[in-house]
Amino acid sequence: MNLKKNILSQNIIKFLLLNSILVVSSFADIKPVIQTGLDLILMQKPSKTIEVNHGYVIEGGFEYTNETIKNFSTQFLVGYKKVSLTQILKNKKNVPIDVTSKFVSIIEKYNDDNMNYGLGVTYHISPEADYTYNNHVTREFDNAFGLLGQIGYSFTENIDFGIKATAIKYKIEVKRKNKIHKREYNTSSLNIFVSYKF
Repeated sequence: MNLKKNILSQNIIKFLLLNSILVVSSFADIKPVIQTGLDLILMQKPSKTIEVNHGYVIEGGFEYTNETIKNFSTQFLVGYKKVSLTQILKNKKNVPIDVTSKFVSIIEKYNDDNMNYGLGVTYHISPEADYTYNNHVTREFDNAFGLLGQIGYSFTENIDFGIKATAIKYKIEVKRKNKIHKREYNTSSLNIFVSYKF
């Protein structure tokens, strides 16, 4: 089942990238982009105590500008993120958790002098949580859609610094005692990033 989901996820990424390239191929101004940043979790399941240790995000893709609408540009990004958490249980035992995900994002940006403002959508593919309590467990969440909003400042024509907020929830079905329990985790985050346009 996991193999089929991974193959489907890879095909979705290839389809989105191919179509993105075809769509922007008629535009004159296309710039490759690399982006990296620190990620902080804003919310988690409220019945449990969660401490954020650290997290990072790496993204790459391209940005294009329509020649007829200079102030607007669109970014297509593929990324990977990993956030390390600590779950504090009632028995005072701390459980380390690593949450990883691959994702694709599309962001429409409005550029005003050195400032830029963006709105977009993101699609997280096969997010996973690895944690150790009595033994090591890996749980795979369903694919998830989310919304993006960001504000950036351009230090130069190539270098941007910004803050990006992601609103997204991960869902999972857990089988316990022959019963299926559906769970939902709010994994919305705030990301501080630096990007470079070639």
